[in-house]
Amino acid sequence: MAHHTLIDDSVASSSLSVLLSAGRSQAASSWSRRPSGRCHAPQRTMLSYLLIALALALSLGTGHDLAGTASFVLQALTSWSTIQLLGIVTLVEMLTVLLQTSGALQAILTGLRRLSRDPRMLMALVPSIFGLMPIPGGAIISAPMVAAYGNDVGADSVDKSAINLYFRHVWDQAVPLKSHTILAAVVLNIPIFTLIVWQLPITAVAFVGGYWYLLSRRLSFHPTKTDSDSTEGDWPFWVAAAPLGVPLVLAPATGMDFLFAIGIGLIIGLLAFRPSVETLKKMAHEGFQPKLLFMLASVMLFKTVIEGTDVVKEVATAASALGLSVEVLSVILPLVVGYVTGLEVAVVAIVFPLLMAMVPAGTALLPYAILMMVANGVGAFLSPAHLCLAACNEYFCVDYRKVARLEIFPLALRLAVGLLVAWLVAAYWAR
Repeated sequence: MAHHTLIDDSVASSSLSVLLSAGRSQAASSWSRRPSGRCHAPQRTMLSYLLIALALALSLGTGHDLAGTASFVLQALTSWSTIQLLGIVTLVEMLTVLLQTSGALQAILTGLRRLSRDPRMLMALVPSIFGLMPIPGGAIISAPMVAAYGNDVGADSVDKSAINLYFRHVWDQAVPLKSHTILAAVVLNIPIFTLIVWQLPITAVAFVGGYWYLLSRRLSFHPTKTDSDSTEGDWPFWVAAAPLGVPLVLAPATGMDFLFAIGIGLIIGLLAFRPSVETLKKMAHEGFQPKLLFMLASVMLFKTVIEGTDVVKEVATAASALGLSVEVLSVILPLVVGYVTGLEVAVVAIVFPLLMAMVPAGTALLPYAILMMVANGVGAFLSPAHLCLAACNEYFCVDYRKVARLEIFPLALRLAVGLLVAWLVAAYWAR
């Protein structure tokens, strides 16, 4: 049987319906956190099962037989990307336990207060800083700090997850380190810093608007004498921060895989803090979370099937045949395909060239590029298949729909500002 045929309409329709309802199904569960920090609920793995079912349906529906589908599963589970992701998440979880039990996390939190005494500002800055680095599932790294600062201002778990996710990705379209931005510059044949320059005002408004909507509007902070007199705790800031700081510097500076870099960070933490046997047992117990790893593995299976079939291309081609203008399609296609796949790189690689071919000859491409990049980021952010979204919601034990509802306004603001900037560029700049 041919490996790449047109996707069967019934399979595509049912598969897409499953994905679009994934958030609603996941929201049916009511999660709580055990003292150990793990979630427990009968339906907490529903999203994982839905993604697996969708991946299998898409594989079979695009002409792959059982052997071909099994090869997708094997590829997903044994690929270096999956091993890297699961390894990073596990080591970060173990490192988090070590930092918490040793008092180092408190020293880091106190040290960062020198940047701002307002925990709300730190809830935005910390994930924003970590978000500059292209780390798979990186929202997990900033989650413990966002959780701690959130406790100071009465944030609930939904607030913490939404804030951590939003500011982790607020710079995504304006950082030259992200793979989708690098690829977009190549595909669109536009210098990467030209793309970034026009994304900066959009990002700035998104940051300010997101801060107002998610933080200053919802959470209150009243400085006290205790806040200003707080001390570093048991460890100097540089010692406490070394297990996290060294990997973040080492990986980009040397090209080292972040899995190995975070492993070095964990070793530094073990040598510096000399944990007890009980702490080591706690690290092993709480660091290895089978249900979280299962969820991330299901996302990687879905990603593998999407990349190994013509699903994205077929969806994009079908949408382009609707007779809509290229301006409208430059928003709708990346938005929808980004949501369905959760893969910004896939949208750039497949959808962007298709849209480029539809731009009238002699028309400046830059305004369309601005639209495509913003819509792609918004769609992929909200996708149930988004790795950071799945991992962060799992960490805070919250359901998808509640978090997504909080994100709608700042993401819609980002999209609206993107439309305005694209219009201004088309009208006054790119003539």
